Amino acid sequence: MDKIYVRGSIVSESGRHYAAEFAAGGSIPDGYCGDVIGGDLVLTANNSIKPYFEYIATGDIIAAGVGDGDIYVVAPPDDVINQFERDLDDILMMAEETLEDKKKQNLLYKMCYLNAVSAYEYFMGSYLMSVVLRNKDFFEKYCSRLSKSDTFSVVKHIECSHYTTEKDLSASYSRMFGVELPEFTSVRECIEIRNELSHRNGHCSYSKNSAPETFMKNDVEFVVSTVRSFVFELMERIRSGEGSEK
Repeated sequence: MDKIYVRGSIVSESGRHYAAEFAAGGSIPDGYCGDVIGGDLVLTANNSIKPYFEYIATGDIIAAGVGDGDIYVVAPPDDVINQFERDLDDILMMAEETLEDKKKQNLLYKMCYLNAVSAYEYFMGSYLMSVVLRNKDFFEKYCSRLSKSDTFSVVKHIECSHYTTEKDLSASYSRMFGVELPEFTSVRECIEIRNELSHRNGHCSYSKNSAPETFMKNDVEFVVSTVRSFVFELMERIRSGEGSEK
């Protein structure tokens, strides 16, 4: 990952600015021949910094204003995977809770089920963003599908994309990494149940195979196992394929 040194502070006056890393108080190595910005680097809404670079300020990092001066460090892909693991473990931990009231217990299991699918969706967007914004080649490849090539447009497109159908996933992951998706049937069924939990308040649909009215702990364990297995198989294919983020 390339570095850009700033002789001074990095000041974000407005807008949202994404880089692989921001670091304060770093010294410029003797004989460094890369990019060095003289004085402060003042970021405004019109600035376009390179998302896949590490910016190192010899001074401070300052976000001015409330909600205007936003500086975002893009987490490495491995950190995103680890966060997904922790999210799923937290859901399993919550499902271990035993409540005396059966109605409340049912609601707890439903929320755990819903959260597991939401954790999957959040991961799919976050992982893709991590790879795209930390790798120049992937960034340029992703930009080739958009009419705009600025960082914020890329971020917005990734966040607004869907990861709940094979068609959506193929458009994002198969196209980006050049891999075939693992078997998606079980994940799709879990997503359909999650949709009923979200949009029908957990009640059965009259027209299709629907969510059960009563959920059990093994339902939560199943959905966690399903999304975990799919994600890990996909990650293995990405790591071993030509489209590896390494």
